Amino acid sequence: GPPGEEVVAPLAALLAGARCGVVVAGAMRSDAGRRAAAALAARLGWPLLADINSGLRKPGAAGESEGATMSAAAVRSVPLYDLLLGAEEVAPPDVVLMAGGRVLSKRVE
Repeated sequence: GPPGEEVVAPLAALLAGARCGVVVAGAMRSDAGRRAAAALAARLGWPLLADINSGLRKPGAAGESEGATMSAAAVRSVPLYDLLLGAEEVAPPDVVLMAGGRVLSKRVE
């Protein structure tokens, strides 16, 4: 099945009622963790805020084919999210799901 389905499915079910959420991907060492974070964000329809240390900003990081020009995670991810989080017009999410380790962004901490 899809990567990390045994983890993704129960989390997606638990979080399905949230109005506005984001997945923040911090430092990750395993491809399985990267794929699971990307899969969960995709299933929930939430933006993926991928830290530079997550490894999810690279093509192929979410487990798609080698020929892809941009990873599935990158397509769903929010570039320069640190700037977005500082904007006064942006309402904070009601759920923030942290995946992986620490992030470099001070606004996310």
